[in-house]
Amino acid sequence: MITVEDKIRTFSKYVYDKQVKKSNEVTKDMDEKNKLLLEIKQKELEEKYSTLTEKSMKNAEAESQKIISTAKLEAKNSILNLKRDLLMQFSGEVLQSLDTFVKDKVYISYINKLLEDSKEYLQQTEVKIFFVERDVKKFTSELKSKYPNVEVLTISDENIGGFIIESISTNERIDRTILRKVNEWKNEIGIRLYEALEK
Repeated sequence: MITVEDKIRTFSKYVYDKQVKKSNEVTKDMDEKNKLLLEIKQKELEEKYSTLTEKSMKNAEAESQKIISTAKLEAKNSILNLKRDLLMQFSGEVLQSLDTFVKDKVYISYINKLLEDSKEYLQQTEVKIFFVERDVKKFTSELKSKYPNVEVLTISDENIGGFIIESISTNERIDRTILRKVNEWKNEIGIRLYEALEK
C-alpha cells in the first residue's frame, strides 16, 4: 500500500527532477552565451591586433576577462536563486501535503506507532510529552491511561504534528515532530539540488 510519505517522496522526486532539468537548460544557455561572448571578443581583438600596441592588447584581454568573470558571476547567482526558489516551492508543496496528512486517519496510526516505538521513554518516572494543540485533544486520554506518569503539554502548531518527549530523570529529549522531518528533507533536497546545479 502506498503511504502518504511514499506519495510525498515520489512527488518530491518528480519536482526535483523537473527543476534540475530546467536548471541544466539555464546553465547550458548561459554557457553558450559565454562562449559566443568570448568568440565575439576574440574576433574584435584579432581585427585590432595589427594596429594596437602591446599595452592596448593587454587592456583588451583584461576587459575580456572582466566580462567573462561578470557573466560567470551572474550565472552562479542565477543558479543560487533557482535553488532557493526550488527549495521554497518544494517546502510549500510538502507542507500542503502534510496539512492533509495530519487530518487523515492514517495520521492517528502513524502517531500510535511512534508512541509504541517510544514506550521505553514514556515508562520512565518523570516524563513530559508535547503535542500540537489539535493532537493534545486526540491522544491525551489514551496516553494517560497507558502511562499515568506522563505530563501532556502543548507545543507550537508550527511543528505540524508528531511529538517531543522530555525525560526529566535521564535529561533526554526525543524530537519526533513532523517539522523536524521536513527540515531533514529540506536539507537533503538542498544538498542534492546544489550538487545537481554544480554539474
